[in-house]
Amino acid sequence: MFLVRSYSHHSLLSAVPKIPALVDDAIAKGYTTIALTDEGTSSSFVEFYDYCQDKEIKPALGFTIDTPNLFEQNQIIKNQKLSKIALIAKNKNGYHNLLELISIARVVQEKPVPHLTLENIKKYLAKTSDLFVLICTSEHELGQFIYSSDYDKASKILQKYSLELNSQNVLVELMVSKNNYNQKKLKR
Repeated sequence: MFLVRSYSHHSLLSAVPKIPALVDDAIAKGYTTIALTDEGTSSSFVEFYDYCQDKEIKPALGFTIDTPNLFEQNQIIKNQKLSKIALIAKNKNGYHNLLELISIARVVQEKPVPHLTLENIKKYLAKTSDLFVLICTSEHELGQFIYSSDYDKASKILQKYSLELNSQNVLVELMVSKNNYNQKKLKR
């Protein structure tokens, strides 16, 4: 099994687990691969990679970052003009691309918060296909449109990501919770 997105204590104010606890818990749950996607940082990469190697679990390196919404006047996500995506390296070249992209987010695209545009990412994926782009639906406008049954806008978002970034590089995180299901049922 592959744990696609996880945070460690390197994601300041977003997560608690230290790398050993995170990896040990994933192993106990039967995962064979774990992707670390801390928020806007690569500071955990070396510690995470080394610990995974010691524990014989396959590490995948990545980070979660904000990206501008495609629908500026998004009535569903009030006052939020950014959505979350995770970038995950497929190989060593992807790892180098991650480091360059996080530098761009921190230095070039730092206002209003560190973020990357689809154009930033597209430049790297145009050369190679060394990165996965994971749409974090619970924190992305795509998930909000799906949840509100606005499938036209959801479809447009998926088409844009697929065309701009190559559909083979785009992953969509699916999350189902009992609360969301029950709320949806109550609205009907």
